[in-house]
Amino acid sequence: MKHAVVFLVLSTLISACTVTTQTSVQPRPQTVPQTVVAQPKTPPSTNLGDYTLPEGASNVKVKANKVEFSLGKRDLDDVFQHYDSQFKKKGWIRAGMETRPNRVEAAYKYENNLVRLTVKREGNSGKFEIELED
Repeated sequence: MKHAVVFLVLSTLISACTVTTQTSVQPRPQTVPQTVVAQPKTPPSTNLGDYTLPEGASNVKVKANKVEFSLGKRDLDDVFQHYDSQFKKKGWIRAGMETRPNRVEAAYKYENNLVRLTVKREGNSGKFEIELED
């Protein structure tokens, strides 16, 4: 009889030490469908005053679509590249380019907008004229 009591006590102790786990499924949060409205994209500025001048520019005259300045003996291509990189950073894509000895003209496109950038140098005087046309 002692064995039966010991067995009963041991089985009770073992069952008390047994770990039981229960998994439950968490309900997923309900998502409310949202309507996404496409916002029209505003093209980058066509005002040359919104673009930075090359470092060292002096005698600066700024109008909405034309900028004139002196820049020493800088190369025409350097000045064009200065503006070209700014246009590309703002989202314009160059669509064409024409180079002449003292002039570079490039067309840029942004969605359905097209502009023409002209960079002129007056001989070797160091005077530059930048013009932007819609």
